[in-house]
Amino acid sequence: MNNYFVLFGLVLPWLNDVAADLPSPSPALLRSDSFQHYIDGFNRQDHELYRHAFPNAQAWAFLGQNIPLLDCPDADLQEIYYFRWWTYRKHLKQTPDGYVLTEFLPAVSWAGKYNTISCAAGHHLHEGRWLHDPRYLDDYSRFWFHGGGEPRRYSFWAADSIWARALVTGDASLPRELLPDLVINYEAWEKEHRATNGLFWQIDDRDGMEVSIGGSGYRATINSMIVWGGAGHR
Repeated sequence: MNNYFVLFGLVLPWLNDVAADLPSPSPALLRSDSFQHYIDGFNRQDHELYRHAFPNAQAWAFLGQNIPLLDCPDADLQEIYYFRWWTYRKHLKQTPDGYVLTEFLPAVSWAGKYNTISCAAGHHLHEGRWLHDPRYLDDYSRFWFHGGGEPRRYSFWAADSIWARALVTGDASLPRELLPDLVINYEAWEKEHRATNGLFWQIDDRDGMEVSIGGSGYRATINSMIVWGGAGHR
């Protein structure tokens, strides 16, 4: 197991060197205001029951500054793309421990601090890694290890998600900062969820699949998530 993290640590300086050699970004080819009508349309159709860091009235101000713009020939695909970002933005929540993301907009009894659920965190980090302002997911990543988050309450491929974001931003400082926490997290998974046969086990509900036909036990999902997504890349 430790070999995974040794290699993970060796790659971090290389990523910083690569980022330093990247050329300056070219001027934008797309105008953000060309896509505002999607967000305005979603707002008009929405009965906004829950408001967090960026309510509908601020949706375009946030998205126009933070998301990659997409222009493609498929009108349905393009609309869905902006709808996903419009929806993602709803789940950003500002807390005394910084920004976090929720899985559910209303408070649910099975969530942890600030209504967070680690089951969705891997998806949050992978989808949100394209946000321009790094503070939202920097805060969220730190929250799981230093803000009262519970990274093992549900299956969560923490190392892979944090690393995948660094590959997009070109900034390895956060993975380096959290590397000791990721090692401790993986060792705790081994202690709590690894059987003598070498396989990891999980309750299907805690694997994000409710009461599934596969049932609880040595599930393929938890094993691939821990060995690949939790331990880092080989």
